[in-house]
Amino acid sequence: MIKRWLTYGITLLLAFVFYGVYTGYLSLFTLAVVLLFPLFSLLVSLWPMHAARVFEPVLKSRCVAGNRPAPLLHIRSAAPFPLPRVEVEYTAVNTTFGGSAPERKLTVYGRMEAPLPLEADFAHMGILRYRYGRMRVYDLSGLFFRSLPRPSDRDILLLSSALYGRPTMKRVYYSGFIPVNPYDKRLPALDKAPLVRENRLYQADWLMRFYGFRAEEIADEQTPRLDLDIDPKLAWALRNPAFFPVDVNRADYEALLRVPGIGVKSARLIVSSRRYRTLTQQSLRQIGVVMKKAQYFISCRELTAGQGVNELRPEQVRRLLTAPQRRKTGNNEGQLTLF
Repeated sequence: MIKRWLTYGITLLLAFVFYGVYTGYLSLFTLAVVLLFPLFSLLVSLWPMHAARVFEPVLKSRCVAGNRPAPLLHIRSAAPFPLPRVEVEYTAVNTTFGGSAPERKLTVYGRMEAPLPLEADFAHMGILRYRYGRMRVYDLSGLFFRSLPRPSDRDILLLSSALYGRPTMKRVYYSGFIPVNPYDKRLPALDKAPLVRENRLYQADWLMRFYGFRAEEIADEQTPRLDLDIDPKLAWALRNPAFFPVDVNRADYEALLRVPGIGVKSARLIVSSRRYRTLTQQSLRQIGVVMKKAQYFISCRELTAGQGVNELRPEQVRRLLTAPQRRKTGNNEGQLTLF
């Protein structure tokens, strides 16, 4: 990076010298091109640089003597123009026999949505894991760059949503990192797997499959990571208070599914039961609605005005629903429930 700026500075100095010695249109044009080229290249590359995203679907591969493994690191851009240059620093670690290859830098030009092969030289068989360093995408001039962020929950859900669009895809599974070798100092030092985030991803996946939510709604650009304190459905409801209150006696099935505390089975029972009687707060409890959450987002005959999410404000509703409560003492602190 410093070499590029030094080269550009020398070029600019020579352009000024040329303009001072040979005053004319040619020298003026040369000076203008040198001055405006970085700005022009930045404007042309700004959209592809901003739209670039990193996906790491494969983090290990089997290395056999004489062959070079090629795990795929996908760098995609939503812009119609190709990326000028992408640089990825990585290190290959052999988890079977130990040892690591020297740090390498992969440079690819003009790729937009293509897998980047990562090479690693090992003389024996083993399972390789790749640790990635800096990931940068440069403009045409190479003077400006943008560091590519690692995949967020939004990127994971968008990829899952695209996979569900395939006719052969039935289920996507998520798994948090579980340290199996505590003596290996190269692995992150975690006491236990991040079960909360794993549980939130499964809840978001459930919303996409059965509740009619889109990945862009669950994790938007302002909140690309899922809230670990509340479930994704409640988080969406607090971000969109204008959608509520929902009248349980009149709202359609799709609107009922978006109410926190109402599941698929409860929504179907509400639609079928309200044909014969007006639903009340007691009848909703009998159906199976979690009134602790739903009372702030629905309207029925017994619920009084002034207790909804629009009157109490989303921040206050969040504090009420996340207030610490007494829990039953027990030794079952393993896998979290889905809802």
